[in-house]
Amino acid sequence: MNKIIPLKKILFPILLFVFSQMNAQKTEKFFDYRWKECKPNIARFYSNVVKTDSGYCRKDFYLRERKLQKYGNYKDSLLQIPNEKFYYFHANGSPKTVGKYVNGIKEGLWLSFYNNKC
Repeated sequence: MNKIIPLKKILFPILLFVFSQMNAQKTEKFFDYRWKECKPNIARFYSNVVKTDSGYCRKDFYLRERKLQKYGNYKDSLLQIPNEKFYYFHANGSPKTVGKYVNGIKEGLWLSFYNNKC
């Protein structure tokens, strides 16, 4: 005899799995001025890491200024091996440093910029 399974019993586990996989793809952390992990209410920096096809994309932000501080990709989940182009910014949003890493080693020309706006 065929038993009909209610849609709720099938749909709930599927949705639970999908949402758990979505959360596993993104990590958010807060850091103090010494780059030690801390609670959001005393944080100076906010970090957002998203898993991509080629590794892990990390964006760091100045919290008070609401500006990008660093943008780059890493090969490993521990964010120890930078790879590809990296962009660093001053707190006022102007570029600070731009360069490329290959398997954790700086390669080629790296440009640095002063913190003034002309």
